[in-house]
Amino acid sequence: MSAPPFLVHEAIAFQLSSRLDDYGRDVGAMLLVPFDPDLYRRVTGHVDAMRLYAAELPSVSVAWTEVMICHFELMHGLWRMAARERPAQLAPLRSRLDAASARLSHRCLQLMHPA
Repeated sequence: MSAPPFLVHEAIAFQLSSRLDDYGRDVGAMLLVPFDPDLYRRVTGHVDAMRLYAAELPSVSVAWTEVMICHFELMHGLWRMAARERPAQLAPLRSRLDAASARLSHRCLQLMHPA
């Protein structure tokens, strides 16, 4: 006997929310360390896992897309700094990512605790 769909969605939303927390912590660490390949791989792993979870939850697609756009903008800013192309303003990029992550987290919370 399989679980009702709403319970499956609650479980997936919980996993996505948990990974989102880990992701946020590791992104913060990336901003403190000039370039750490292991940390970059961990962040990439979080993104890959979150992508799989988000694919199972159509109701988070807009919030997930926003997180991905902000993620890529921040990663591009970090790359520009590492390449010494020109200084990137990372604080606004991080702030946008944090706001997008908060919206995604809120959507997950709504799925975990339906009204």
